[in-house]
Amino acid sequence: GGLNKFNPTTERFFNYHINNINKKSEDIICVLNDEKARCVWVGTYGDGLYQFNKSENSFVKCDAIKAQFIRAVITDTNDANILWVATWGEGVFRLNTQNGSIQSFANEVNNKFSLSDNYTLSLLIDRSGIVWVGTYNTGVNEIITIPERFYPLSNKNGTKILSSNIVSAISEEKDQ
Repeated sequence: GGLNKFNPTTERFFNYHINNINKKSEDIICVLNDEKARCVWVGTYGDGLYQFNKSENSFVKCDAIKAQFIRAVITDTNDANILWVATWGEGVFRLNTQNGSIQSFANEVNNKFSLSDNYTLSLLIDRSGIVWVGTYNTGVNEIITIPERFYPLSNKNGTKILSSNIVSAISEEKDQ
């Protein structure tokens, strides 16, 4: 368990543990290398989000996000201080790492412009700056940030848009 770091000079791996009494924190689901912040964001299965400080080789728990099951983490291409976090069961969070402000996005039953599913699996910010969220049950959501609205793309009423409503990864083709 833990996080492995390779040193190409010595050709050795170093293993770092979160060192939490809760052993669930060793179940790392996703990792994001944030060059600007000189850290690595680590999402766990059962113990939330951590920041690994590369210069100190230590973990710090991100208490701003209360969700325990982190599925994906990405940096906003329009603002390097914004971190998007997909969670299992609690929707999506947008965290400003500079000032600590946080915004959560979750499914609201009577709001067709809310996130379509709180079980989120994947994130992508495309070249246009649009945030895409892959869900476990309801396909893909496109987030329009001003005003904040979610537009789901899924298979409904016999219409086949996606091969499955379970979207575990999203990618964008490179320009040719």
